[in-house]
Amino acid sequence: MYAENNGVKIWYEIHGEGTRTLVMVHGFQVAPSEFFKRALVPFLSRHMRVVTLDLRGNGRSDRPEGGYDLATYVEDVHAVVEAAHLDRFAMAGHSLAVKIVIKYNATYPSRADQLILIGGTSNRVQSEDNPLGLPKEHLDASLRIWREQPETALKGFIELICSEKYSLRLKELLWEWAHATSPKIWEMCWAVALYSSTDEDLKKLDIPVLLIHGLKDGIIPPEIAERLHEKINNSKLALIPDAGHCFVHTWPQVGRHIFEFLQPEEIRDLSSKGMGENPRILWLTSPIGMGHVKRDVAIASEMRKVLPDLTIHWLSVDPVRTYLETVGERIHPLSDALRNESAHIEGHTTGHSLDLMEALWEMDKILNNNFMVFIDAVREEGYDLVVGDESLEVAEYLHYNPTLKTAPFVFMTDFIGASNVSDDQTKQAHVYDFNGIWVEMREIHPEASDLSIYIGELENLPDRPFGEGLPNIRQWTRDHFKFSGYVIPFDPVDYADRQALRKQLGFTPEDKILLVAVGGTAVGRPLIEKCLEAQPALKEKVPAIRTIVLCGPRIDPVSFGPIEDVEFQAFIPDPIRHYAACDLAVIQGGLSTAMELTALGRPFLYFPLKDHFEQQEYVDSRLKWYRAGMRMDFDSTNPSRLVQAIAANIGASVDYRPVNRNGAKRAASMIMQLFQERKSL
Repeated sequence: MYAENNGVKIWYEIHGEGTRTLVMVHGFQVAPSEFFKRALVPFLSRHMRVVTLDLRGNGRSDRPEGGYDLATYVEDVHAVVEAAHLDRFAMAGHSLAVKIVIKYNATYPSRADQLILIGGTSNRVQSEDNPLGLPKEHLDASLRIWREQPETALKGFIELICSEKYSLRLKELLWEWAHATSPKIWEMCWAVALYSSTDEDLKKLDIPVLLIHGLKDGIIPPEIAERLHEKINNSKLALIPDAGHCFVHTWPQVGRHIFEFLQPEEIRDLSSKGMGENPRILWLTSPIGMGHVKRDVAIASEMRKVLPDLTIHWLSVDPVRTYLETVGERIHPLSDALRNESAHIEGHTTGHSLDLMEALWEMDKILNNNFMVFIDAVREEGYDLVVGDESLEVAEYLHYNPTLKTAPFVFMTDFIGASNVSDDQTKQAHVYDFNGIWVEMREIHPEASDLSIYIGELENLPDRPFGEGLPNIRQWTRDHFKFSGYVIPFDPVDYADRQALRKQLGFTPEDKILLVAVGGTAVGRPLIEKCLEAQPALKEKVPAIRTIVLCGPRIDPVSFGPIEDVEFQAFIPDPIRHYAACDLAVIQGGLSTAMELTALGRPFLYFPLKDHFEQQEYVDSRLKWYRAGMRMDFDSTNPSRLVQAIAANIGASVDYRPVNRNGAKRAASMIMQLFQERKSL
């Protein structure tokens, strides 16, 4: 929607609903309202109405030649206030917008009833009354660089405001947002940031004010926030440890401070809550594939053998949510507020390729939302324990924001860090930053780690560094994780009678069962199509072949049409019988399916997805350790080669390393031990 100020259109949006309204104004025009919308708005808009806007010169607003001054910014904001029919509201500003918010209150004193000033100052020019400012000649030199060397100035500015060591994602976004406007606008806006002053307007502040500032702000020192706190009556100051100007990893604390300032009646004190005899657990499980949820249910089942009255609430989205409901588990109602990671991941596929690192890299907006949904869930319910299976965002943000932690946290994963599968230097930089966060978050706040479980053995991990200057993955994991062994969500002994299984499934002794299984996402369609292309030649080579395609929950079997000698199965919640009964399976490189076939001792061909670092390295190295499966390359495998591989391996005997059958019990025991330790405190 647009508001208008003297012919200049200002874009604004209204998020959420409620009796309380918050107007959020972004700072210097290198960052539009998207800066807020990527992190804070999804959380805050679940509790109140939030209005965001793009200041003139960036985002979706007009880019006029003039009007880049404090008074005009105030009128732009007021045009939005009028267009949105706002009466009384709170107003927040970040960086340059701290001055805008202060000036707005002085110009329209009857409108805002609370102010939130984030990472800003009222005056940058040094004087006798403002000793923390900078000499005017320094400011003049800074503006000259923006005028004469704008790209150099922009690069240096972004480095200053993203001073956290591993902040590449936001740096890239800021660079992109800034180049959606122009260097001339940068210069004019920078002049406002340097020379405008609202010192006199501070005296007019007679409403509650919250100041939020990063203790490691590289552009506006925290001492300036302390000065503002002294000058503003009825103000509160929240200093955020480990935070730079843009709160790269610590924005969740900013969100909670805003929420608690605006709606103190909703604060719950969980500090004195003790554990009962039977804990209440919030369990998060990754929706990317079906393997995580199945092993989680297996672990939970082992825990319930010890604690029959154990309560577990699951925070999850489809397709795993539907699976959990079918097995009788209880879904937390805030699951409706989660954004779907699986759909996002599938959106990064091209043919038999899934650039997993880039998908994770661009998933930050989804993960930001989901982390704050998690925070709401634990604060509303007061859980005794939280378990997260590859809940990467919870592990990351709890470590960078340990004050938000209300219960012991158990983190489980079957991969550690990422690896380079591309020669692209930008993508390699993303891998390095991603891995650096894994390491740094545990270094700066080791107290946030209660229990971390690697679903596998030490030998399954790469024996190499995370990256240059970073520790060895295997050694680092040994120091920070416990090892459960792989978790098989069934007992292979129950499927040892293959003849009985085949009879139950309608297979004859003569049938050569080829199972094509592509897991819980839609990424496997190209592999199914490749197998179907080879079907006529395969039938000639192996006349007794009977091909069964397990499409999974995300692929419609009807979409392939009828094909002779091929049976399509819709989603089967428990495909283990088919795995055990087949003579050969053709799969992608997904860990869960591969390990289940390994545990059952069935031969299989696996086609790792291109650009998928986990399947290309982590799964492959694990399968080699188990001496399991035959790796195939999708691009170089034509129908003839596929037929030869199938014919050579169907019904073949195998000599796999045994898979530990007690992984679920071991993981459950580790979690129960943590519970007992905390209960005794």
